[in-house]
Amino acid sequence: MAEEEDDATEFKEVSSHNPVRTIADTAEDHVVAFLNGKGGRILWGIRDKDRCVNGVSLDSHARDRIRKEIASRLLHIQPALDPTQYRLDFHPVAGGPPLGELFVVELSLKRRKDNQPYYCHNGDLFVRINGVKQKLTGPRLTAWIQQRFQSTSSAADFVDDPIRDRISAFRSDRVGKILASKTPVPLEPGPKLVLHLLPVRAFAEQVALDLKSAQQDGNSLEPMGRPRTYGPLRFNFDGLFSTGGPEAQKPYSYIQLFRNGVMEAVYARISRDKLVFGLDCGRQVVKAPGTSYMQFQKHLGLGPPLFITITMLSIRGFIIVPCGPNDPIEFHNWLGMPIAPVDQEALLAPDVLVEHEGADIGRLVRPAFDSIWQASGWPGSPGYDEAGNWVGLRIR
Repeated sequence: MAEEEDDATEFKEVSSHNPVRTIADTAEDHVVAFLNGKGGRILWGIRDKDRCVNGVSLDSHARDRIRKEIASRLLHIQPALDPTQYRLDFHPVAGGPPLGELFVVELSLKRRKDNQPYYCHNGDLFVRINGVKQKLTGPRLTAWIQQRFQSTSSAADFVDDPIRDRISAFRSDRVGKILASKTPVPLEPGPKLVLHLLPVRAFAEQVALDLKSAQQDGNSLEPMGRPRTYGPLRFNFDGLFSTGGPEAQKPYSYIQLFRNGVMEAVYARISRDKLVFGLDCGRQVVKAPGTSYMQFQKHLGLGPPLFITITMLSIRGFIIVPCGPNDPIEFHNWLGMPIAPVDQEALLAPDVLVEHEGADIGRLVRPAFDSIWQASGWPGSPGYDEAGNWVGLRIR
């Protein structure tokens, strides 16, 4: 055969006594690799080293089993694969057995118009590089995702439904546990600000951090609220955590680094007299220490793309106001504004996708903070200027 293997063609010799299983077991990885490229085809029954066509001996029963096995294996690829995207053919080999049961099996994949990544049933991601199938993990997977972001018109559409589902499930689980006081340490009662930093890589593959190294490198991380005493990072079942607050009292904040690199920061001293200090919450995320958490994740190899989620808990009946815990509360500044107590126990703001390093975090999280302020009757967060830049100004 004159044609050679390349990024669109893969030859596979089948020499086992169970060709149906051999073909089925090798299909998924190669299909995912082609789907993450420009399409292509797999040809079973051709020896790759010399391109000799030796075929695969298959009777009608075996061919039918291959059709069913291939369909079953490809059914588990994520996101769901449209059956019209692939085609399975059996090409008779000239000069084969008299019964005509020697075939080259061809599975072809159409070229796709979008840049959405595809994953195997177990979350593995494969690509083809210089005609060779390769599994991407770690920094190589992150770099590949970033490169795809740069070539797609909508980065949010790039992150497929299974990843978004895992991120949403993780957030929901954590919010439920925090509401139930199932936290690394008991916190002060009252409303809480919850920040999650969720690297895409942590939900696209099996990530297991070296917690001992992370502990050594992260001991300077500061919980939210600028506590006078905090740290160092300590081990727990979920990974590493650190608390902030007076030693003689319950802590009012903590940070939790999970084993897959997700970071959770919770801050409980955000209110007084049925008022929640909205601008202080914004500062914690947009300035310090929120940005330091992202820098630490980058150091661990879990930089962007990542999702930021901002949640307010136990906030029903509280009014969000534009000041901080140490500022005078000047009610006359808000006269005439249609502000009102929040009528929900939990405010789960829309998630925010950070595509690359150096992104303007303040600008990106504005829709999330706007939704939180609107829950208390404000038109949006007053911490932004007319150009959409975070300034943290109080209303005068």
